[in-house]
Amino acid sequence: MREGGHGSFHFVNVAGDPLVAPYGGIDRRFGTNPFCAAYPREGKTPLVLDFATAGIAYGKTRVAYNKGVKVAPGMLLDHAGKPTVEPKVMHEEPFGTLTAFGLHKGSGLAALCEIFGGALSGGYTTRDSTLEKTNAIINCMTSVVLDPNAFDVPAAQAEAEAFLEWMKASPKAEGVDAIYAPGEPEDVRRAERRANGIAIDPTTWKQIRESAVKSGMAADDIEKFAGALK
Repeated sequence: MREGGHGSFHFVNVAGDPLVAPYGGIDRRFGTNPFCAAYPREGKTPLVLDFATAGIAYGKTRVAYNKGVKVAPGMLLDHAGKPTVEPKVMHEEPFGTLTAFGLHKGSGLAALCEIFGGALSGGYTTRDSTLEKTNAIINCMTSVVLDPNAFDVPAAQAEAEAFLEWMKASPKAEGVDAIYAPGEPEDVRRAERRANGIAIDPTTWKQIRESAVKSGMAADDIEKFAGALK
């Protein structure tokens, strides 16, 4: 979204690819179903909020699995529905499930993302008859786009900026360097990675190499990138 542009919010489902248990359930019933929202700022980077409704993204469980480390408590259930911190339950049989963030709140938002994103968009929702049998990832999305100029609120930008200033002026907790507005952590991380590169663990790099070779890339060409790894 460009500076001074439109605001928006988006409901997305991952149709037919369940990975997350509903609150109170123990098996996979919906996807990681992202919710997204953006708000324009005059002369500044827009506020952008974009998150999966699972407590942890599936991709981050793979990173933990490849590194041989555990995930935070409360993120996963094993195949029997017992809480676990072992990411292997998402990548080795018998498979477990992700949990929604924030207990019933995240589960409720995920369900509405499924319905708004999958049903209202003219796409489809996840159920027995729509389960994907391939590796395809199918997203359905309903988007609402708002033109701030259509609202009779000339002070909207000033009010938004005043709130952000108030929010970020909160005394910082121990060990916290900064209080961020939505989207700012990603901006900081993007700048750091552009400057210093992206760290890739050996297992993930091996998987990338194997995929590249399988797709037709020459092994010698792949090794040219190995020196950039940390």
